[in-house]
Amino acid sequence: EISTTEQNNIPVPVNETSYEIVHTEPDSTEIEEYHSWKDVIEIVKFNLEETGVSSLYVSGLATYLCACFILKEPLMIVGPNVKNIVEAFHAALCGSDLGVLKCEGNFTYSEWNKIGEHQEQIVLIENLLEKSWMEKITDVFSSKDVMFMAIHPFAEDVQVEPKSIYNYMLPLFTDFLVEKKAKNNYSYGHFADDFSQYQAGSVIKRKWVSKLHASQFVQSRLNEVIAIMYDLNSEIKKEDEFIWTPKEEGEYMIMVQGRKEDSNKPFDYKVTEGVNVKRIVHGLQDEMN
Repeated sequence: EISTTEQNNIPVPVNETSYEIVHTEPDSTEIEEYHSWKDVIEIVKFNLEETGVSSLYVSGLATYLCACFILKEPLMIVGPNVKNIVEAFHAALCGSDLGVLKCEGNFTYSEWNKIGEHQEQIVLIENLLEKSWMEKITDVFSSKDVMFMAIHPFAEDVQVEPKSIYNYMLPLFTDFLVEKKAKNNYSYGHFADDFSQYQAGSVIKRKWVSKLHASQFVQSRLNEVIAIMYDLNSEIKKEDEFIWTPKEEGEYMIMVQGRKEDSNKPFDYKVTEGVNVKRIVHGLQDEMN
């Protein structure tokens, strides 16, 4: 489709929404066969390291993504290497068809209705912050039995969006997780016929979740995801949980130090990350992000 500018009548292309299937065919001898979620998490961990995620965080991130996959919980992933992370996770879980929805024009049901025709299980969404798509977000995520993973490279753009966006997509910011460029040398896998499906257990409400500036709906979903994470990965301990709520805006430096068991060193790991906390005004609502 071609339109023209009003002043000089120069033809310019009109961006249109598109949906496509990215198909990969890995060598069958290189495809891992999963019999449990423990098997899945190990391959996801390897793939995440290939995307540049620090080895300190691959276990927790892999488990979080698997828990969201079980629930088909939509995610908004923001920051560096986000597309690599989605592709790596998809390679580990599904191996072949990845749906890619590019929201570059007005919302259109003709493209939206294509989702699921190839039995794809994960859909990558680009440019979801397009206004016409944001207005349809409640319809978008409730009508398809797939996991939606929306990506955006710049955290600053998401900060000016309404906080209620997280009622529909749980956020994941990669600035704290990624430490280097992606290599994209992924391992592939599939679920075996005897794969042990997840059986939901009890959901324990975490006190720290209630301290988040989030709706009850978001808190409830987070508690459900966290409960599944504990069930899937025995390496995750209660001591790994923490929450940091800045009281004032400004520049902060977060430092995380760790020591291996039986190590003679004061610290074996040290990660620092700068954070710029700004006060954002949404109409009459003034809150700290």
